[in-house]
Amino acid sequence: ERFPIVYVNEAFERITGYKRQEVFGKNCDFLQNGDKKQQGIKIVRAALRNGEACKVVVRNYRKDGTLFWNELSITPVRNDDGELTHFIAVQNDITERIKQEWFKDSKNSILEMIVAHEPLEDIALKIVELLENSLDDSYVAILMAEEEMRNLKILAAPRLPSDFVHALNGIVIDPKSCSCGIAAHLKKEILVADMAKEDSWRQHKAFPFRNDLKACWSFPMLTHSHENLGALSVYSKKVKTPNSEEKKLINEVTQLASLAIEQNNVRTALQDSRDQLKFYAQELEKTVEKRTADLSSTVTRLEALNTDLETQIQERKIAEERAKTSEAIFSVISKNFPKGVIILINKDMEIVYIEGTALTHIRKQKKPFERIHIDDLANFSKKRKAIIKDHVRATLEGTHLSFEIIYRRRSYMVNSTPLRDRGNGITHALMVFHDISEHKKAEQNIRTALKKEQELNDLKSRFISTASHEFRTPLSVILSSATLIERQNETGKEEARLKHTNRIKSNVQNLVVILNDFLSLGKLEEGAITPNYQWFDLLILSEAILAEMEVNKKAGQTLEIISSAPDIQVFLDPKLMRHILNNLLSNAVKYSYENQPVILRIEKDQESVSIEIIDQGIGIPKEEQQNLFQRFFRAKNSLNIHGTGLGLHIVKQYTELMGGNIRVKSEEGEGSTFRVSFPVSKKKNKVQNLPDDE
Repeated sequence: ERFPIVYVNEAFERITGYKRQEVFGKNCDFLQNGDKKQQGIKIVRAALRNGEACKVVVRNYRKDGTLFWNELSITPVRNDDGELTHFIAVQNDITERIKQEWFKDSKNSILEMIVAHEPLEDIALKIVELLENSLDDSYVAILMAEEEMRNLKILAAPRLPSDFVHALNGIVIDPKSCSCGIAAHLKKEILVADMAKEDSWRQHKAFPFRNDLKACWSFPMLTHSHENLGALSVYSKKVKTPNSEEKKLINEVTQLASLAIEQNNVRTALQDSRDQLKFYAQELEKTVEKRTADLSSTVTRLEALNTDLETQIQERKIAEERAKTSEAIFSVISKNFPKGVIILINKDMEIVYIEGTALTHIRKQKKPFERIHIDDLANFSKKRKAIIKDHVRATLEGTHLSFEIIYRRRSYMVNSTPLRDRGNGITHALMVFHDISEHKKAEQNIRTALKKEQELNDLKSRFISTASHEFRTPLSVILSSATLIERQNETGKEEARLKHTNRIKSNVQNLVVILNDFLSLGKLEEGAITPNYQWFDLLILSEAILAEMEVNKKAGQTLEIISSAPDIQVFLDPKLMRHILNNLLSNAVKYSYENQPVILRIEKDQESVSIEIIDQGIGIPKEEQQNLFQRFFRAKNSLNIHGTGLGLHIVKQYTELMGGNIRVKSEEGEGSTFRVSFPVSKKKNKVQNLPDDE
């Protein structure tokens, strides 16, 4: 009952809703409405008890029961004798400031969740909670575009009735859909003050009205490059459209939701890329293992052939021994000699005996019981005949020879042995020809397998090295920039935060380009890309790409576009053209110096449309220009600048897929000009260098 109220001003009545006659004589604790367990209340009571001043922030409640935050200052008043007579309490409604601080803290908490890669569903629920607590009598739903960009699926709508959520899930992205589907399709906000009067809500009218929902405000969620991510919808229990402050708040939360979804999509794409890289590595390992198995099989076959050869050599030795003692036994062995032939030549260079399964052409030239001179053999060159006679002479002199010859594309191992009579005199030269063509083929297979294995290992090493290096650099930049943004989150450092935000955007764009390069390379090698021709304005596409390139520019660089007409309609694949222009313009910016222009020139006549990208950068050495469009090739003067060596290879493939050609003119240190041309007739052309006089 102490310290009754004896005076209040009009501001007190306006803040609390109480009239002065209602509060005179009362203690101030009625404003706490039962919410008395507050630290600030304890401080106030202690100050009153001790006759001291204090300043606290407490929760108070208006006459209608609504909460407001009260910044309360209490000052004791004493008379001339120093006795305490009154307390003056000054209160200030700081509800809006508290809400703003809470909103900022909640937003920072959500940003930390995004950086920490927490589940997208949890982040979306926090975003919905943030917006619903900031708007009166409203329900919020976040609808995410499905991969095919045809439908929206509910990502978070915790307070919407289940039957309404079920009706919204899978809504079509279409100009004839409800507000959220139209907003996603048109990529602009759709504000419906009264759903009962809106035709777009005719199909789903029963659900909102059954749950006392009157208005729907839908805002599109877009990526930094203006691509569709879905829609954020606010459902109000009042017939109205949002005021400027509410609209600003919803836009800010929509951008936060867009950032969360885009970051999740990029992270998912990165994970998919890592999985694909892992798959490629595993496939390469399997291929190498298969090649190794093939090699082992070939070695096994070769060992079997060698064993067979050793057996046959042993058989030939037995045959030679038997030939010394028995002409009959010799004849039987020679006629059945496998994969070879036995020839007996006398001192006059005459073939007196030939039997076996090989060298049919020679065997047919010798008639039974007759001799044929080596010089009389048909289809033998003089050089080959001279070599054979040299081998025969050496054998007749007592030398055992072993050598290889090739005859009619077959390889033979020849072993010669001198034959002696009973007096130990040499009378004949025994030449044993063994067909080793399969053996040679096995050796060649081994060499081929080893070469293929080396090529696969080289490709694997270059692929993994390039991919890991090119992902590491932008990811490091993104991480460091995100950390700096976190540390510079106070007022006055907006410019620094914008700088690091642009670095994140630039490096995310670089990551997307790298991912597209690797995915495009795989699809090209599988033959899975077919142009989807359609009419579009090439000038509008080029201007959009130049706008996206702004974040990648170096200091002082300018991006200029020169067109022969204000409207250039072409019948090409816009996605492939976007990739071609993106890559060539990125290269021009990347390999140019600061304060230099990059020019995009577009020309069209009755026969063709041509695009030139001109820079004044580092240029390309003449001797390396012929390799410019090969996979993983990088000029020696660009090795200290990040890149995969895949971009120009993919640009060439895409250009030729659409029947065009690409030409380059460059001088080292003076810049480069790339020209891409597409004839109206769609005839395919090859890559060539621009002549010097162009």
